[in-house]
Amino acid sequence: CKINSSPDLWTYTVLIMACARGRQWQRAMQLFEVMQANGFSPQRVTYDMLLNALAKGGQWQTALSLLDEMEASAVSADACAYTCAIVACSKEGRWLEADSLMSRMARRGIVPGLNAHNACAHAHAVAGRWGDTLRIFNEVHTSTEMQLDRIAFNTMLFALSKARGAVRVSLVDYILSRMEGLSVPVGFDTLQFLIILYSRAGHWQDAKGVLEQMKIMGYIPRLRDFNAVVSACANTGMWMEAWSVLEHMTDCGVQPDTVTYNSLIYACGRAKQLSTGLRMLSNMEARGLQPDIYTYNTLIYTCAAVGDLEEALRLFQQMMTAAENQVLNTQRDQSSGVLAPDIITFNTLISACLPRRRWDTAVNLLKHMQEECGINSDCCTYMMLATISLHADEIERAVAIIDMMNNVGIEVDA
Repeated sequence: CKINSSPDLWTYTVLIMACARGRQWQRAMQLFEVMQANGFSPQRVTYDMLLNALAKGGQWQTALSLLDEMEASAVSADACAYTCAIVACSKEGRWLEADSLMSRMARRGIVPGLNAHNACAHAHAVAGRWGDTLRIFNEVHTSTEMQLDRIAFNTMLFALSKARGAVRVSLVDYILSRMEGLSVPVGFDTLQFLIILYSRAGHWQDAKGVLEQMKIMGYIPRLRDFNAVVSACANTGMWMEAWSVLEHMTDCGVQPDTVTYNSLIYACGRAKQLSTGLRMLSNMEARGLQPDIYTYNTLIYTCAAVGDLEEALRLFQQMMTAAENQVLNTQRDQSSGVLAPDIITFNTLISACLPRRRWDTAVNLLKHMQEECGINSDCCTYMMLATISLHADEIERAVAIIDMMNNVGIEVDA
């Protein structure tokens, strides 16, 4: 008795379904093409599984082409196929295509399910169209018998996190009350969206409150949750509050990264707490974290803000030494990033020369920037040099600097 081991249509369909579950859309497409080359005509379920794989990979263009191919064949697209195509569009914020697919479903008499509405609303949210996101869910709530689920409410919160102004925060209580009214539980994902929303709006107290709520509910916040709250505190100069979030983070067993410390150092800069910022730099290095260009630029800016030119120059030398060491390491490890001063570094250093009218130091920094680092001066560089000259009563030199700036084609910013 000879057993036929050649794959059949169902075998290919199951394999494509497995690829979809494993988020391997490229492999799923290869199997689909091999299947067709072997003379098998795909069935509706085959298309649905492949569209599912493309949706998870965000391959909206391929998904739309496949949907067109499906409708051109004897196989009619169903709600599942359209929903997968809409999901693919939603990941890239392709709201026009998502709306078009919803219209095509209506013309064909296909009733979209909640997943389709969620995906379409998410496409608008990704594109920053928070008003349309809320409109879609309001229409679903008022004109259908479908009950909004947690994904729908999370999508609303995500959309509001991209909105500007106070409107996003003002609508949070309304959304949460609707969740409660519909008995939709607040999950870990909902709390994460709340942290993002409050942090971007600068409501650090509310963001910290959500961290405490996570603790009460038995959830452990992730690194990015803590970093969002630290950033919210930093943007308002609340460095002590930012430091308390760091302590909460370590208590939860979550290790801070360079982003965490950069926000902490920025908070110190906003509050002109140079000594505290330097202690955080030491703490950062003690944890084995390498400062980056943002770390040094922020500390140098803080030095300039408090008038400590010597400390700014010391940090600059430290950065240059670290940059040299990184170049050596990069020769051994090509994946390593290279630290190097930029125009912000030099402009900030030159601005630190202003309080003491250190013209010679400013000129040396300018030469270093142009000759050793190959960085061209910008409007800020020239204006800072001119300002130092004016403060030193060197009016002719200031005029010469402005003329030089005009000669190289740099216009004074309005």
